[in-house]
Amino acid sequence: MVFMNRIINICAILILALLIILTNMNVFFRYVLDKPITWAEEASGFLLTWIIALGIILAEANKNHLSIPLFIERLPRLWQYYAKIMSAIIELFLVSIFGYLAYQLAMATTKKTNLLEIHSFYFFIPYGFAGAYIALLILKQLYHDLKAH
Repeated sequence: MVFMNRIINICAILILALLIILTNMNVFFRYVLDKPITWAEEASGFLLTWIIALGIILAEANKNHLSIPLFIERLPRLWQYYAKIMSAIIELFLVSIFGYLAYQLAMATTKKTNLLEIHSFYFFIPYGFAGAYIALLILKQLYHDLKAH
């Protein structure tokens, strides 16, 4: 998983760099040369979709999601453990639904973008991928938590 997280991090960095370069090029072409890059908005939307999906994965992998542990920290140790397990099970359930619905939406779309003619599938499948990968991360953490106890 560490290797995959590193690859996902590198992909996110490259996609973000490409998005920044494309956006700056489009601004330059539009306002300086008065000839906008017609396909830049579609490409930016596509890249942004992947950035969001990869960001969700990296936030989960690095445990950077927002949490408010105030209530959990006040529980006895054993109850904290049970709360952590229940939280992981609920998160796994919700992420699985998210990934499944994203996959279903990707499979159901038939539309293509106007200029680049990118199939809409590629705009939705990153979220299916994110849901599946996050489910694996949660299962791994759940396994380690159960094994350690």
